[in-house]
Amino acid sequence: MTTRFLRSTVLPLLVAVVAGCGGPPEPGPADTGARDAVRAYADAVVRRDWPAAYALLALEARKAWPPAEFARRGDAYRQKFGFDPTAAHVRTCEERGDDATARIDFAGTAAGRHHFKETLTLRRRDGVWGVVLPARFGQR
Repeated sequence: MTTRFLRSTVLPLLVAVVAGCGGPPEPGPADTGARDAVRAYADAVVRRDWPAAYALLALEARKAWPPAEFARRGDAYRQKFGFDPTAAHVRTCEERGDDATARIDFAGTAAGRHHFKETLTLRRRDGVWGVVLPARFGQR
């Protein structure tokens, strides 16, 4: 056998056989909607759509703050970014039973590229995911 034959025929076949021995990849954990909920919340924050963001809060956050107070805190929260965000990207969303942790990247491009990274907690109650905010949300 020539070296050329080995490189062009036998080696690719050997690589394909070895790669195929691992079987199909393990399925990841099922997505039960936490990622969609946090994406909708972050998009609402970008748009300053406080009623939409408020509707996506966990029950305890809605009990703690009426909609007007949440909107005031939401505006203060956005000021911490130091720029006006134009998009939000969910980097990861890890579910653990009825709790989830999501990492968000708020981005803006006015006068250069800007990013504000945030970690949000979610909780599922009666099958519905809600964003849990820290008590100091929107405080300076």
